[in-house]
Amino acid sequence: MDDRNDVPLVPDISQEDRNSRYIASSPSVLRENTPQSSKHIARVPEVTYRGVSAECESGEILRTVLRNNAMSPHTGMTEVVNCGGNSTCGTCAVRIVDGPIGERTTKEQARLAVSTYDDADDIRLACRYRVTDDVTAKRT
Repeated sequence: MDDRNDVPLVPDISQEDRNSRYIASSPSVLRENTPQSSKHIARVPEVTYRGVSAECESGEILRTVLRNNAMSPHTGMTEVVNCGGNSTCGTCAVRIVDGPIGERTTKEQARLAVSTYDDADDIRLACRYRVTDDVTAKRT
């Protein structure tokens, strides 16, 4: 229970169930910890980049997930000199190797149109890519 609001943090799960059947995969997400079941209470996507994986909340921005887990999409000076996620510099471009590619935003499409990247549909700006499922990305 959350003492501030008297609302259960995870409804319909007893403390015993929480201790024995569920594991915390992040501070706010519980997933079922039974070997025979892959069913999740909440979908927890996994991002893999440069051989390192991290879980995140569904809908999080890829650039944020990478930076929060010490896996920046930026290299060299672009680590410091970049647009901060406004999709104007293109320095966070990644290639989606596995997982949903999704639709490019209009702003992202305009930025990539003037870039040196090939015209492949699997190139996305990490600052515009919303993680909804497991995804593997690599630096372009």
